[in-house]
Amino acid sequence: MNAAKLRECSTTSFCHRHHLHTLCKTLLQPSKNRLTGFSSSLLLHTLAEYSLENSDYSDYLDSLLDEFTVLTEAKLKGENIDYSHFMFLEAVAMTMQELRTEYAELADLRSMLSGEVDKELQTMAETDIDNLTQHIQTLEEKLVDILVGPEPADKNDTMLEVSAGVGGQEAMLFTTEIFDMYSGYAYFKGWTFDLVDYEKSEMGGLRRASALISGTNVYKHLKFEAGVHRVQRVPKTERSGRVHTSTMTVAVLPQPSQIDISINPKDLNIDTFRSSGAGGQHVNTTESAVRITHKPSGTVAECQQERSQIKNREKAMKILLSRIYQKQVEDQETALRKKRKLQVGSAGRSEKIRTYNYSQDRITDHRGPITFYNVPQFLSGEDSMEDLLQTLMTQSRLQILQAMVDQFVDSQRRKK
Repeated sequence: MNAAKLRECSTTSFCHRHHLHTLCKTLLQPSKNRLTGFSSSLLLHTLAEYSLENSDYSDYLDSLLDEFTVLTEAKLKGENIDYSHFMFLEAVAMTMQELRTEYAELADLRSMLSGEVDKELQTMAETDIDNLTQHIQTLEEKLVDILVGPEPADKNDTMLEVSAGVGGQEAMLFTTEIFDMYSGYAYFKGWTFDLVDYEKSEMGGLRRASALISGTNVYKHLKFEAGVHRVQRVPKTERSGRVHTSTMTVAVLPQPSQIDISINPKDLNIDTFRSSGAGGQHVNTTESAVRITHKPSGTVAECQQERSQIKNREKAMKILLSRIYQKQVEDQETALRKKRKLQVGSAGRSEKIRTYNYSQDRITDHRGPITFYNVPQFLSGEDSMEDLLQTLMTQSRLQILQAMVDQFVDSQRRKK
């Protein structure tokens, strides 16, 4: 934000305007490397509200500071307290103290600039204001992260599964493009993308496939991709030029660690069978494919990607564990969101989340809704996809925070 713009803002509304300016500059700037025509007014409005000038939000924070004071006194008296909650409140209090110090310093600088000052001092003050505004934004984002906290399995690696839906061969071709998009995004993020299963169709499309994606915060990013993806375009085999609608489904399964889940080998039923499809001389000649069934839950996983039965068994076991763990994570997330009175979450397998319209070169994510353009750029799995997922992550966290603030406001009203 330039100095002229700073001088236009009042001290009380500064942070609100800075949020809007920064977000618009980041998300809406026209560039060949960024989304074109990006629109998410709901997100911008929500983010702009979370400064200390928001009275409900500020009152909620003050209530946490009061609670911190009470627990601190109890701790000093040697009383038993919930230390995990105390550490949470302490982090909130320290960040709040730093924020208010920065706000006070910002007010002093702006007050100084309102009078007569020499040019050198004015330049120094404007530089300090720029630095302060950036630090204030960082602290406010940090405060949101502290308040919301991590969600279950955010740091886990992920088993990604894709499968063709309605639309025959066109759906299978679209499934190939989406799977390639995730491979490109994994490369873009510096993650590893290990193929687990890959079943091609006769015309080169993809019936289904799965991959184990490993890296930093994989599930945190990709959990928003779960659901039905729909494509609207003229298939290459369509002579009349008629637009067809096809679908494919994405499942995103967090990969458990050894401490997250344990399976009794007696609960497993392991079958072997002959592979089908492309694969060379071993296909249909040896029983290298493996199917594992978890009898208590009825969960089934199979793999026929490798020629080795041992390798297929290892991969099938990873898929099975991911599917069982996914149910545990869903139960945890449901309980957490119910506690927060929040209904919005990541999509399930049957929920339509995004439409790719080729004739209009438009992509619509139905959870905003967020609409933008340049389908080929998005399918490359680079900046465009990163922008969208960052947007969805931010929106999800702020919806959670808003639910927490609303719950506090409701409780205060009931006390009156």
